[in-house]
Formats: sequence, structure tokens, C-alpha cells
Amino acid sequence: MASLLLAAIGLILVSGGIFAFLNFRAIAKTQAEKEARKVAEAIAERVANEYLQKNLADIMNAYRDMMEPNDIARESVEQMARTQDGPGENA
Repeated sequence: MASLLLAAIGLILVSGGIFAFLNFRAIAKTQAEKEARKVAEAIAERVANEYLQKNLADIMNAYRDMMEPNDIARESVEQMARTQDGPGENA
């Protein structure tokens, strides 16, 4: 009888240990994902800022033509407006 009782206690302890291990592993994985996300966002922000600091002047120069309002001829503006009005109003 004592052996049966000790075996049952042993099985309960083993199953409890397996449950505790699986639960601990799930909690650790969740915490690791949260921490990894924080670190990845911080690194991405730093890298993006460094890139912009190095290349902002080149980017602005590349798009300077688009930012100047006098580049589009008045005829082109009127044609775009007629096109947006619809096909029946192009006359």
C-alpha cells in the first residue's frame, strides 16, 4: 500500500513539474517577444534617423523640382483640370 501511495505521489510531482516547465516556457517566450520588439523598434528608429541625417540633403535635392510651383505650365494645369472634370466636359 505504501509503495502504491509513493508511486501516486511521484506521478503527481512529475506531472506538476512538466506543467510548471511548460508554463514557465510560455511565459518566458512572451516576455522575450516583448523585449525583442522593444529592442528592434529602438534599433530601427536609430538606423532610420542616421540614414535621414546622412541623406536628407540628397533626398531634398532630388525632389526639389517637384516642390517648386512654377515648374508646371498653365496649359498643363488646365488640361489636368479638364481631365479630372470628366470625359463629357473636355470641350
